[in-house]
Amino acid sequence: MNKRQSEIVDIINSNKHVDTKDLKIKFPDISDMTIRRDLEALDEMGLIVRVHGGAKSLDAIIQSDEKYAKRAVSHLEEKNLIAKKALRYVNAGSTIFLDSGTSLYALSKILPDLPMLIFTGNLFAVVELSKLSKPTIEFLGGRFNSQSMCIDGERSFDYLKDININVAFLGSTSYDESSGFSCGEECGYKLKRKIMENASTTIILMDSSKIGFTSAYSFARLEEVDIVISDDNLPKNIAEKMRNKGVSVL
Repeated sequence: MNKRQSEIVDIINSNKHVDTKDLKIKFPDISDMTIRRDLEALDEMGLIVRVHGGAKSLDAIIQSDEKYAKRAVSHLEEKNLIAKKALRYVNAGSTIFLDSGTSLYALSKILPDLPMLIFTGNLFAVVELSKLSKPTIEFLGGRFNSQSMCIDGERSFDYLKDININVAFLGSTSYDESSGFSCGEECGYKLKRKIMENASTTIILMDSSKIGFTSAYSFARLEEVDIVISDDNLPKNIAEKMRNKGVSVL
C-alpha cells in the first residue's frame, strides 16, 4: 500500500462513506482510473468496501449489517408465520421475485428445493438460497443499498425490463388506508413499481406493526395488489376493507 492509498483509507474511515468525485477533488493530479484502481486494490486488501460511486469504511458496513440484524429479529414470530403462509404460492417451474426486507429474508430461509427461477437483490436471501440445489438464482445488478442490504437502482430496472414474473413477493415499510403501501426510498419505490408491472401476481408480505404508518414513497394502492399476507394481529377492520377491494388476505 502506497502513501496515497493510505491517505484514502484514512479519509474513508473518517467519513464512513466517500464518493469517487470527492477523492478526485482531494487528489486533483490523479486520474479517475487511478482512483478506481486504488479503491479496487484497497477492497482486495480488506481495508475498505467498494460500493457504487465510491467506497465505505468497514465500520459503516458492519453498522448497517447490525441494523439489519436488529430488524430481522424484530417481530420474528410474526415474520416466520408470514413466510409459512407465503409458501403456498411457491410452485415448481415458476418465476418468482423476492424483494428486500426481513419478511422476505424469512421466506428465503424456508423455500423448498424446487426447480424454479428466482430473481432477487436481497443479499441475505441469496445466502440462504445458495443452500438449495434445484432453483436457478438471478441476482440483480445495481447500487448497493446498505439500509436494506439489497441491490437496487437504475441498473436493476434495466435488468428486469424484459423479465416476466409469475409471483412477486414484495415487502412494505408502511401501510395507511389513504396512501396505501409505502417505503422510505425512491429507488426502492421505483424497483417495486417495475416488478409490479412485470408480475402476474403481486403479494405483499407485511407484519401488522406496519399498519397505520406512512413512508415517503407510496408504491401501491390496494387495487394494485392481489394478496396481502400478514400475521394474526392484523386488525379485522383493515382486513375486511382489503377484501372489499378484491384483495385476498391471509
